Amino acid sequence: MKKMVLAVIAVILMSAPVFAEFNLRTSLDIAGDYKIKTGKGNINAPGSENYDTSVSVTLSGEYIVPAIENYLKVGCGFELPVPRRYYRDDGYTFWHMPVYLSAQTNPILRLPELFFRLNLGYNLLFLDTMHWDSSYISVNYKRGLYYSFSAGWEFPFGLFVDATYAVYNSGIEYKHLYFSQTADITYSRAGIGVGYKFKGHLNIPNINIIM
Repeated sequence: MKKMVLAVIAVILMSAPVFAEFNLRTSLDIAGDYKIKTGKGNINAPGSENYDTSVSVTLSGEYIVPAIENYLKVGCGFELPVPRRYYRDDGYTFWHMPVYLSAQTNPILRLPELFFRLNLGYNLLFLDTMHWDSSYISVNYKRGLYYSFSAGWEFPFGLFVDATYAVYNSGIEYKHLYFSQTADITYSRAGIGVGYKFKGHLNIPNINIIM
């Protein structure tokens, strides 16, 4: 089955030149929420807490190819882990780095500049534990689902702007000298972004797949 899927992809890619886009984007995140839901353990009782997050930026890159001409584009992308803080006590620093699949549609023929985008992928979490109590001997990270929704406008010279709402799911298990605790973490943000599209033809080499 795996070889069959690879063969179909290879035939599609080699049937015609592939016109690709490379998108670079930066977003100013003006609103954010950091939710910690405590689970199994004997340090804290089960429950949930919400914290505001600092204004930050998000940097991302995407590789996009057309799937349905003038209507649908698909691809993949990633975000760079830019540090940000949530306000608990003196504040704690965290990073997220999602890797995702992307689908973008231009649904209104009379407004081809208007687009909507859905990203869906896998999120990696990182926490700054340098200032944690030294009695915590280990922290294990749980990866989670990432998704985002965007609406934007493309300009003819390659520039585009968008508004995005994104959700990053993850979790941790931290161990004390005598205790342990798990927690699910959900970070959500809303931001306004600007980016640039680099366009060009992708040369696909001949691929031989042995069935």
